[in-house]
Amino acid sequence: MFKTLAAALFCGAMLLTLTACGSDNNNDKGGKKDIETVTGVQAKYYVSIKEESFEGFTFEIEYTNESGQMEKVALDGTSKFEKSVLINHLPVRVELVVYATLRDKATLTKPEYYIGLEHGIGISNATSDGRLLTTRPLVPETEELSYSVSNKKGVVTFHEIFTVDKDGNLSW
Repeated sequence: MFKTLAAALFCGAMLLTLTACGSDNNNDKGGKKDIETVTGVQAKYYVSIKEESFEGFTFEIEYTNESGQMEKVALDGTSKFEKSVLINHLPVRVELVVYATLRDKATLTKPEYYIGLEHGIGISNATSDGRLLTTRPLVPETEELSYSVSNKKGVVTFHEIFTVDKDGNLSW
């Protein structure tokens, strides 16, 4: 009697185990799991420039736009640049460049000028069902330096580059 009861309990446990281990993602698709299809990326750009930096420099921002091309905008006394773009193709190279150009030396009154800024890019994968999956949160980096007017080079650049491959994998 115990053998029959033990066999029945064993068979019941096996049936429960096999049922519990079965795939929940079949959905009548021939056993294939649902896989999120990454169709593009959302890039969030952020630049904040300290006001005193405008004394000696003009600033331009260049970034990857919606079509995947580089676009340049001047910051005319505006200390912040924030932009979010959805790029609907992969692979894509997402870039942010900040150009600090020394003003005309004839108008400058100090031997040195200060550049203080924060810049960063946040990346999210855009899926075929319209969701955004953050792969790199926006965490601005701080840059600070003194720049001598006697320096021969009149442009200082701060550059960030990220590449997202055809499968949505991020590298830098």
